[in-house]
Amino acid sequence: MKRTPLISALLICFLVAGGIVPGARAAANAYYKGVRAARSGNMHFAFMHLREYLQSNPQSSLTKDALFGIAEYYLLGSDRQRGALYLWRVIKEYPESRIKVFACAYLLAMAREDGKEELAEKLEREIVTFYNLSLVFSTFKKSEYTSALNR
Repeated sequence: MKRTPLISALLICFLVAGGIVPGARAAANAYYKGVRAARSGNMHFAFMHLREYLQSNPQSSLTKDALFGIAEYYLLGSDRQRGALYLWRVIKEYPESRIKVFACAYLLAMAREDGKEELAEKLEREIVTFYNLSLVFSTFKKSEYTSALNR
């Protein structure tokens, strides 16, 4: 008789986990569908899947990659304003991530093209500061990032 509560508790745990894990798997599936679509050159489908992923999973480990991919999609389509909004969001929400440097680089190029020298200098300082801190705490001297649209 004492085993019944234990078995019930285990059954409840499996049922709850069964409901959570497939949902997380489905959300991650949207991200990877976006990556596959980008690899095959279907940027519109890649964008749709990344946006779907972002809406259903705003706090996951792949969120910054989805944000960056969406920003690139907008920039490829010449919607610099929306692309910049997503890049600023990457910088704001992930200030310690190496992806921040690449978002800053995009924004730096845009600021220079637009003749916004003050903003360009601010972004340059941000990149240099990030790299100086990175070099203090690690041994790498080169950083690369491949976005979701280029994987």
